[in-house]
Formats: sequence, C-alpha cells, structure tokens
Amino acid sequence: MPVTLDRLEAEIAAANVQFDGGIGSIAARLNSAKPKVELPGNDRLLSAFAIELAEILKHHGVYQRGGVAFIVNRQQDGLEPITPQMLRSLVEEHLVCYRIRTIGGAELSLDRTMNESDAKGVLSSQQFIDRLPKLEKIATARLPVIRSKGTIELLPPGYDRESLTLTIPQCTYDELMPLMGAKKVVDDLLSEFPFADGGRSKAVAVAAMMSLFGSGLLPDGALRPVFIYLAKAEGAGKTMLAKCAVSPVHGFVDTEGAPKDNAEIGKELLTAVIEARSYTLLDNCKDHLDSAPLEAFVTSVRWKGRILGVSKSFCGKHHVTVLITGNGCTVSPDIRRRSLFVELFMEKGRPEVRNLGRSLDEVSLLAMR
Repeated sequence: MPVTLDRLEAEIAAANVQFDGGIGSIAARLNSAKPKVELPGNDRLLSAFAIELAEILKHHGVYQRGGVAFIVNRQQDGLEPITPQMLRSLVEEHLVCYRIRTIGGAELSLDRTMNESDAKGVLSSQQFIDRLPKLEKIATARLPVIRSKGTIELLPPGYDRESLTLTIPQCTYDELMPLMGAKKVVDDLLSEFPFADGGRSKAVAVAAMMSLFGSGLLPDGALRPVFIYLAKAEGAGKTMLAKCAVSPVHGFVDTEGAPKDNAEIGKELLTAVIEARSYTLLDNCKDHLDSAPLEAFVTSVRWKGRILGVSKSFCGKHHVTVLITGNGCTVSPDIRRRSLFVELFMEKGRPEVRNLGRSLDEVSLLAMR
C-alpha cells in the first residue's frame, strides 16, 4: 500500500512527533529546492556532516581566516566570527538539515535545526575550516594590487583568490583622472587644515592617504608606520584629517575615545585584526602614550588572541594601519621611531569662530569618495 501524504501526517500526529514549522508544512519540506544535509547521529559521522556543510557554504559568503569561520558584517566593511548559535540558523538560509525517522514502517526525512553541540563541533572541525575560501582583506573600494606576474591592477568586485581580498564596492571613481587633476582634489581637500610647518606635515597627511589606498602594493610582511596627528588645542581638525586618510578607502570611520590602558589597546588592536579592518583610530589620546601592546603590534606581521563568544584563539596576518590623534600628546621612544607625525597649529582664538571656506564633516567626506 503506497504511503500517502495524508497518511504520513496522520501517523506523525498520532506519534506526537514535534518539529519546527508544523505538520502543515510537510509538503513544503519534501519539495524544498535547497540542498539537504543529514544531521550527524547513528551511522552518520560529524566529519561527513561538516564536509557537506562546507561544500555548500563556501559558495555563500562563508570564509576562513586564521583558522576561524567568518561572514561579512552587516555594514559590509569587515568580518564577523561565526558563533555556534549563529551557525545553527545561518545554514538554514542555504540548505535544509534533516534527520531520518521511521514512522509507520516508512522512512521520512524531517528537517531539523542542528543542535548547539553539533554547531560547536563543525566550527572546530578542520574538515569544515579547510574547505572554506581563505580571506585576508575586506575592501569597500577597488584598490590597486601587484599581481604575481608583476603587473599592477585594480581589484575586481567580489572575491579575488590571488590576493585573498573581498571587494564590496561602495563607490566608483574616475580611473582615468590625470595626475594633476588628482593632485588638485587632494590639495583642495587639505587646503584649510592649519599645518604647522612648511610642507612636511601635509606630506605626511598625504602619505597616510596613500598608505591606506596602496596597501595592496606593499610586499608580503611589510610593516606600516603609525600616523600621529597632533595639535596644541582642540578644534584644529586632527580627527577630521585622520578621517581624510581612512574614509576614501574604508567609508564610514569608526571612532572611539582613547583606550584607558594597555588591556583596552590590546583588545582594540585584536578586534581590528579579527575584523580584517585596514585601520584602527585611537582618537583624542591625552598626556603620554606608552603601550607595550601597541609597540609590539606595529612591528608584527601576525597577531593573535582569543575571540569572545567563540571560545577559540585567533592567529593571522594583520594589515592594520594605526592612526592616533591627540592634543599635546607625547609618545614613548619606541612608538616615536615607528611613527610619522602631522602637526597642526592654530593662532589663539576659539576654533568655532574660524572663517572657513568650506564645511567639511564626515557626511561631505563620504560624498566625495
């Protein structure tokens, strides 16, 4: 006697089998176009389950970095580590997990959300991690890179396997602009910042802009200087000048107050590396900055630490440029000799009454990308 849908529904109801979605959605499950992956259990190894998940998820924006699985964050400008709880529902956007049950002599595939134990096992599985595409950098604009054959080109949108970069363009720009036209744009942007000397500070400000834009042109393992923006008093524009370096390349600039101690600095640096950010901005530092974690960071190619919420250590390359702003801030000798300084100076008077020819804020800066 053939097993009909009505009979299956009746026998499931009689057996009091509970599963997500309700009995009325059995037909939808049986007809789902998503790939189906059997959950681990009797005669089904966790490793086999992890391999099947990876083979599907590697085509749907799941990457690995430093031995940890990541997705792109909601802002589309960095990475977010996948926690076990996230994985349980994340996979259901792209596949159906199921378990086979025998009811009334018939085998029925019932979809199930994987449990937390299986999710932890998958995220710790080398079979899962090793099959995901490796990712080192996130870019929100097309940036230049040197190919293995020696040519320089702009990265294409999407994932680039050679440079291990994911480009999610948030802007377009004139690739044919002549050099003098580009110089005029930069000169105009920086024209009202009160640089304290005859050109050195402006040159460093431009170097910071070019360092972030051209990071893909540096050889593997190259170290980047720290860029420090100093002023004698508030209102000189040091934070906005730092944003002029970051915003064209990264977009919206995340800023926080200066870390209070070395533990906070270490946490901020680790977060920047884990998220594959191209920069970290330590804003409005006061007094004297003497940080062993920062000194170690700017001389390191790789960085490691424990990821909160994942209970797993991370160790990977960092491509982070450190920018620091401060009023009357001094730094330790080890930081000083690894840094380039931009000095701003205003004549006496309140900064809010300065007569400026243009209004420059983050909104207008983003509009100029």
